Amino acid sequence: QRPLNNIIHITNYLMFDKGQPMHAFDYDKIKGARMMLRESEKGEKLVTLDGMERELPAGVIVIEDGEGRLIDLCGIMGAKNSEVDADTKRVLLFVQVYDPVRIRKSSMALGHRTEAALRFEKGIDFDAVVPVLKEAANLMKQYANAKEASKLIDILNVEYKPKEVLVDYEKINLVAGIEISK
Repeated sequence: QRPLNNIIHITNYLMFDKGQPMHAFDYDKIKGARMMLRESEKGEKLVTLDGMERELPAGVIVIEDGEGRLIDLCGIMGAKNSEVDADTKRVLLFVQVYDPVRIRKSSMALGHRTEAALRFEKGIDFDAVVPVLKEAANLMKQYANAKEASKLIDILNVEYKPKEVLVDYEKINLVAGIEISK
């Protein structure tokens, strides 16, 4: 990963350590202090954090701000116009879960494969989102002189139901060739 600043280092570190991608926005660059999640329209464009202008197909999940500017290519990469830089005073930390199939299709359609997309398309642990967000906030306090400006806002639009998997321990031990206790 490119060395940029402590905020980005913390988000990248936790993505690699915990498997949870997250995005840090410069809050003051979000026009109208508003973020709307929606699907892209064919032909919309945005410049991603890597400086590349990308023309979007229809149906990619994006975030637009209060002036209708695209500020995030969700699950893949943020937009340059809302990036955290040396002048950033306030950070909005966005930790999310997306439909793995949608992220894979979007990433492939754009030909833009990122570390975040690779993790999202394999599925994210719903139960880890809030603990990882809290860990990021604590690391930012410790290493970036951050102060908490607001409490967690949890927007849950999908109820997660964990799956139960039956395990045949005898078969596992037979295949493994050793005795593994329950």
